[in-house]
Amino acid sequence: MISHWTKDEFEEFTIAQADDEDYQESGYVAAVRDGVAYLSSYSHCSCYGTFDALCGGGISDWFDEEGDPQWDWTGSVDELVAMAKRCADPSMPEREATSGDCDYDHLQDVYNQILSWERNNGT
Repeated sequence: MISHWTKDEFEEFTIAQADDEDYQESGYVAAVRDGVAYLSSYSHCSCYGTFDALCGGGISDWFDEEGDPQWDWTGSVDELVAMAKRCADPSMPEREATSGDCDYDHLQDVYNQILSWERNNGT
């Protein structure tokens, strides 16, 4: 597990992200670093970026001591690809996400990006 992320590293290792294109208040993001895969939902106001939101930045939040992203799910790249193929709920990977779930469309978009990344990069 990575002990620290910088904003530049977060951007470098992000492989998929989906949110509202005109206003990024909520969405999903996936990253792969050193063979470890990360997936999370996020929400933030317009004055915070995704990295800051995952580190606890928000109107009433404080950043954690390390300033690192707080991921909903962490595992292997193969596990992430398998989750994408079965459209798993990142908070409960054994459960399939449904159209009634919050930000379902963004999750589907991120999963499609992950599968495209996997086809192009191989795992």
